[in-house]
Amino acid sequence: MYRYHKGEHISITWLSDDEAAVEDSRQGLVHIVNHVGARVLEVADGHSLAEIADSIVEMYSADLEQVLKDVRKVLEDFAELKIITKIS
Repeated sequence: MYRYHKGEHISITWLSDDEAAVEDSRQGLVHIVNHVGARVLEVADGHSLAEIADSIVEMYSADLEQVLKDVRKVLEDFAELKIITKIS
C-alpha cells in the first residue's frame, strides 16, 4: 500500500471557500486548486489512497467509488507536479 507525503516545501493558502493556492517554494511556483484538491492535499500526508478518499467522503457526503477515482487523479497530478511523493 502506498502512502502520500506532502513536501515540506509545499504550503496551502485558502483564497476562498472554493479554491486555494498551493505554493511550491522549491520550484517557485503557485498552483491554484479547487476546494477538493486542497482538502486532498491537507489530508494526504502519511495516508493511503483509501484513507484519503474516506476523509473526503466524510467531508462531502459523496459516493466512495467516484471519490476514489477523483482522488487517484488528483494524487497523480500532484505527484507529477512534485507537490507530493508516493512512498511504498
